[in-house]
Amino acid sequence: MRIENGYLLSAWQFDNEIPPNKIYPVLIKQRGSTKEKFIVSLSGKSYRGSYVEVEPDDFVERLRAGSFPERATVRMRAPNAVSSVSNGWLIRNLRLDSNFEINGDTPSPYNSFPKDEINSKLQALIREAVILSPAEVDEKSTEFPILPKKIWVTSPVFQRNPYVIVRTLQRAKGFCESCGSAAPFVRKSDGTPYLEVHHKIPLAQGGDDTYENTVALCPNCHRKMHFG
Repeated sequence: MRIENGYLLSAWQFDNEIPPNKIYPVLIKQRGSTKEKFIVSLSGKSYRGSYVEVEPDDFVERLRAGSFPERATVRMRAPNAVSSVSNGWLIRNLRLDSNFEINGDTPSPYNSFPKDEINSKLQALIREAVILSPAEVDEKSTEFPILPKKIWVTSPVFQRNPYVIVRTLQRAKGFCESCGSAAPFVRKSDGTPYLEVHHKIPLAQGGDDTYENTVALCPNCHRKMHFG
């Protein structure tokens, strides 16, 4: 990664001018902010409130992981531009220079794996290990590096209905709908009781994202539903 004078020079594309200019993601200090950040619209829209500020390291990690939405845009401009105006350009169209790689890692999606596949392999190794003696476990452990290798994963997600989540939490009134215990703590963000909304029939198994198919659970009961 190479940031100079507020521009991420390792990621670029051409604008629509004739002749075209090479433009780069630019760090911008928003009104009320204390530092410069990349300005991203996850929806690709440009109305007020559609942009979010993204820390440089977070932007780079998400860019390398390919985790930005398909229509996401980032404010970009040419370093030699006369105007200070920066427009939103599609992140998916960015070209990454070879020096964009950090610590020898290769940007996704060229070296990414399904998240479920990684988790399944981990659980399979754990099941094999539980029958081993402590000495055998210690010996097997030496096959893995102390500093774990970083890999990039891809994972499909469902676009959940936020109103189903809120209505389920309203119904629970701060109490787990399985064990009846009060929520273990309140959220710092808004002071509401912390409960997790669980689908009785999982979405991945064709379950509906409805009020009737959800239950508000404490973390322990939620884990029990998945692993008990």
